[in-house]
Amino acid sequence: MLCPDDSSVFLPSSGSAWPEDNLQHQRVWGAASTSCRSLPSTSATTKVFGKYLQPLERTDIILTAIEAMTDASISDKEGASSMLDEAMKDPNSWLTDVPKIMSGIHGNLEHIRVAPARHSVDSLLLLLTNRCPREVVKSLLKCSPPVDSAALAMWEVMFSRLQPLEKVLRELRIELRNQRMRRLFSTVLEDTCILQLTLLAASDVRAKEFAATYNLWRSLRHQSLEMLSLVLQGLVTLSQRPETARKMRVLLEDIVETLESGNEDIQMKALLVFRNMLGHMRRQEASPIALQLAEKLLPLFNHVRLLQEPEPRRWARCKESCPWVPPGDLRPCAGSQRGPCAKHQQAESCSQRPEASPSCAARRDQTFSPGAGSTRRRRHHLVETSCVAFHRPGAIQPPLQMWSPQLPCSGPASGASPLTSGTLTPLLTVGRERLLLKSSCPPPQQESSQLREFSLRLFREVMQKVAWRHKRQMRKNVRQGLLPLFFHLSDQSQSVAKASGEALLAAAELLKWKQLRHLLQTQQTWRIGECLVVQDRSRAEEYCHQSLPHLKDAQATVREAAVRFIGLAARPLRDQSPEKLAEICRALKALEKDVEPSVSSLASQTVLILSPLRKQPASGSGQHQD
Repeated sequence: MLCPDDSSVFLPSSGSAWPEDNLQHQRVWGAASTSCRSLPSTSATTKVFGKYLQPLERTDIILTAIEAMTDASISDKEGASSMLDEAMKDPNSWLTDVPKIMSGIHGNLEHIRVAPARHSVDSLLLLLTNRCPREVVKSLLKCSPPVDSAALAMWEVMFSRLQPLEKVLRELRIELRNQRMRRLFSTVLEDTCILQLTLLAASDVRAKEFAATYNLWRSLRHQSLEMLSLVLQGLVTLSQRPETARKMRVLLEDIVETLESGNEDIQMKALLVFRNMLGHMRRQEASPIALQLAEKLLPLFNHVRLLQEPEPRRWARCKESCPWVPPGDLRPCAGSQRGPCAKHQQAESCSQRPEASPSCAARRDQTFSPGAGSTRRRRHHLVETSCVAFHRPGAIQPPLQMWSPQLPCSGPASGASPLTSGTLTPLLTVGRERLLLKSSCPPPQQESSQLREFSLRLFREVMQKVAWRHKRQMRKNVRQGLLPLFFHLSDQSQSVAKASGEALLAAAELLKWKQLRHLLQTQQTWRIGECLVVQDRSRAEEYCHQSLPHLKDAQATVREAAVRFIGLAARPLRDQSPEKLAEICRALKALEKDVEPSVSSLASQTVLILSPLRKQPASGSGQHQD
């Protein structure tokens, strides 16, 4: 770990011999050495010393800063991030050896798990792509295998911004033309898919020509999940431009099929593509697409995540098998006074214990070729010179924050410069923790709630996009979604509950249900269930059947809402379908042992209320016979 205090370690000592043929150089370095100890930050130190370094030394500093971000020490990560941010302000001096920097990013990216460090590396990659797209593409294509997890993550970063993506696709188109018998990616299908993506972005390829080319291969149908995720990320970015979005209409059928993949990362990106495309279309153009999309959205937000075991136990089991700690989960262990448990502290203590230092150094040295020890020491000497001032005694260090996915933003406008301040805050694509963390156990409800929220918001948008000639069919689809929308008003995620309320209000306006609209606008949510039953009594049995899966939902609030609604909707079934009423009572009896007291007691009360209704016809029949 870098020492926070001892700046003399990183500066020339008083007995050091300066070159005798350059007295001016001695005086400059002496003055810089004296002032370094008073510099307030790593960026200031980097700026002072950077102009005295050779290009090779600057590249060594960049590589060592990238490597330092994989270290367990938070201080090293913060200092290295600050160094990269300062170097990116003067790319002409610092970012000269693109292939070496790309190799350094590729070798360390999967081990960088802290948000600020990942932001800095992504920003560096975007800046390199904008400045030297040809060198970046050639360097990344030399990776072996060409689409390993780290390379895929780097491609996704470059595909996440419009101007870098267009430059990368131009270079890939050139490479594909010149490849002859050599494949750029793993298979011919992957090369074909990338080629069609380059043709989509090319301004010299018209929509009809692109449609004919795509219909010949239909490459989206035959891709691996990894390549499909990458291509969809490119489509999300390209669909920001109206002219490109119109060329993508030929892809709609295949993009709709990706919604059935079961992969939330792919589903989210497909929904983003649809949102961007619909935003560029007039109502008459968007209406048939909106009608088709509404049917596909229903299963996404109506999906019930079943309750298999209490949530804390399931998450604890997940943590045992995952090599990362979720945000804010550094909780004290049982019996401890403070601090995270020993297992969670393992990463930090590895760099703090003296006896662990050799093993950590050996682990980090594995990314370098044999014989690179002297180069490594020189790099550390240079990087530590710039990092010393950042780690002052008593400085408040930020808490450990794991990198987590965010919804992709819309990106800069087509005419905006790619090197604005927004460029240095990289786009975090959805689901990239699959590549970054190598874990199949994401935090509970994190991804599912994102997908539910976005599908709900898109469902509201497609209801508003439908034209008059399609409204009758759209109303049928909307009626199928009323009950899931109502249950999601009780979702534990506030953003999902809000999105559900907005979608339900749009549904009330489309159906012209004034009472439902009034209850939503006045926030009388406790009366909405009764309103749904009264508004359409003929659907009572269908409502009950649709509610049963929600009795097994993982969220107690949703289970409770389902029990309350069944208590209202099942009453008309005493004359219509006593067999169905008996089935409902059996399902409610299973909830009498629910882990949540409010759910179990409500289920018991509902069974008591419905049971006499179930027995009454038999009693009346007996009296009639007497």
